[in-house]
Amino acid sequence: MVGLIATSVMAENTLNIVDSSVNIATVAPNNAGDGPGSGTIGITYNITITTPTCKITGKIDSEMPANTALKLNLVAPTNCGGTSQGAVSLTATDANLVTGINTAGSDTGVSRTFSLTATSAVPAASASKTCTLTLLNE
Repeated sequence: MVGLIATSVMAENTLNIVDSSVNIATVAPNNAGDGPGSGTIGITYNITITTPTCKITGKIDSEMPANTALKLNLVAPTNCGGTSQGAVSLTATDANLVTGINTAGSDTGVSRTFSLTATSAVPAASASKTCTLTLLNE
């Protein structure tokens, strides 16, 4: 499970998460001996910008287990501008997800996709992560 938290260091701008938690499972292998594969889930976010020139960063509360990766692809908001950084591997350190948000406005239902990948070296297990998205001045 991935729990989601949105914060804004600028009171005049808001970032809202539509789904506060998501479950991602890796796909069963096609052939015996294949790795566990990957899983994805698409959800949305809402954003309101009154003071432009900002960005969205993201991080998780602790590092992923060995041989796994959790990526997040945030689509840039159409009405507020900006550039998506594509599918970014999440770590315990903030990473830029959308930069150059430069237009006052708001968008709802903006797409974001989590992807979980694992290699065959990962034992069967479950884990929970908290992902924090932050809207801040660029």
